Amino acid sequence: MDSSQATTSGEPATETRSHPSAVEEARKIVTVIFFDMVDSTGKAERRDAEVNKRVMDSYRDVVGSVIERHQGTMGPWQGDGVMAVFGIPVLYEDHALRAVRAAADLHERLASPHGAEPGLGLKVRTGIHTGEVVVGPNVTPELVTGDTPNVADRLQRAAEPNQTLLSETTWQLVRNAIEFEDVGSLELKGRRKPMAAYRLVSVEPEMQPRHTSINVPMIGRVREQTLLAEVFQRTVEQCTCHLVTVFGPGGVGKSRLIEEFRDQVKDQATVLAGHCLPYGESITFWPMVQLVRRAADADATDPPKSVRAKLEALVGEEEGHARIISYLAQMLGIGPGAGPPSEIFWALRRLLEILAGRKPLVVIVDDLHWAEETLLDAIEHIADEVHGAPVLLVCMARQELLEHRTTWAGGKLNAHSMRLPPLNDQEQDELISYLVRHRQLDQQAKQLIAGLAQGFPLYALEYVALLEDKLRPAEGQRVEVTDLQEKLPAPPTITALLSARLDHLPPMSGG
Repeated sequence: MDSSQATTSGEPATETRSHPSAVEEARKIVTVIFFDMVDSTGKAERRDAEVNKRVMDSYRDVVGSVIERHQGTMGPWQGDGVMAVFGIPVLYEDHALRAVRAAADLHERLASPHGAEPGLGLKVRTGIHTGEVVVGPNVTPELVTGDTPNVADRLQRAAEPNQTLLSETTWQLVRNAIEFEDVGSLELKGRRKPMAAYRLVSVEPEMQPRHTSINVPMIGRVREQTLLAEVFQRTVEQCTCHLVTVFGPGGVGKSRLIEEFRDQVKDQATVLAGHCLPYGESITFWPMVQLVRRAADADATDPPKSVRAKLEALVGEEEGHARIISYLAQMLGIGPGAGPPSEIFWALRRLLEILAGRKPLVVIVDDLHWAEETLLDAIEHIADEVHGAPVLLVCMARQELLEHRTTWAGGKLNAHSMRLPPLNDQEQDELISYLVRHRQLDQQAKQLIAGLAQGFPLYALEYVALLEDKLRPAEGQRVEVTDLQEKLPAPPTITALLSARLDHLPPMSGG
């Protein structure tokens, strides 16, 4: 889909991302998924040969389209089974969630009337595992070696028909975005020890994988909190629009900062939030689709007639209301045709002005580094053109945004950017002390965690979560640093973040 066209639905056409050229043999953290059809031989014997060919061709087409949609890389078919790898040739930090979404998508497609062949009872077993692999220079699944593919295959073999089993490593990465059932430890063929496994029940339709959440006080960030509060106050007093962009690498605490700000202003303003998606279909205006639906209290499952009625109630009899509703409906995928982006921009701006005329408005857009150019244009249009209404636009992004949009918010007198640095030593020590306040940790152990976390609050949270999972000393027993060194490997969340960042760096020049 051309990014200059307005989207027609909230459903995430697969966009193509540029991939770096083939690399030398390398180690990577990826997610491997194995699909296999249940009782395909028996069913083939009971079907007419022509019918069976049609069923199998359709089945393979469905599997291929699902893997492609979620940007996995599919290997060669092995009978009626196939392996796909999420994380090559480019590793995205949400590779595990992409694999899990692909599994859920495939099971749904095969079970629906739009699946391979309605009424023929196709069932698959699925296993998913995240781990280290060695990738060959051609970056293809058949050249992926290591134990990870074997584990995914064993989980698939242990699954029941129409069941997806996740390894513990995959589960750690996606557990806050799925419904699951703990199936305990499984004896897998060829494995010396039982492995923990989880059955996938469902995937949240819009959630990104959230990292370990622990209720902790805000530590550090006083200057950033003060700036946000001052800009909000100025927005209200001047009755105009301001744009704030918070930059920082993954795990540094951007979301935590904005959550704190949101809590501070929720009684004084209407707060609407949306997030950009890294891939998917019709994602150009996805954050705006989210915030418009939330403003109108319109669920994604509401029928179009109901959504339109809610839009009419939201907009009221404001000047140009019919035109506003028409273009918003098109953006939400419930109206005919697709208007030019400029009309969508206008309708969004007018809606925000209307809402802000009733109560100061804060609009939060997360993961802006994944935004398409059209959405960036829309946000800058709103920042430039809103007048006489208190609208504060707060965006969160990684530095990559400035790599493909070097002029972001440039030259705007009503725009502010802040870089969120890692916590300093004193702040990090305060955070770690709070997180482990119920633990008997010696000073060396705390220093080890601090050295691993490097001032990133997310990293500290993940290491504490691992501490909870791996170390369960008897009450009053002191935990020594040697215990931690043996049991605190890099958490998969952090490994994914760092690996994804390294994969997107330009290749080194020179000899």
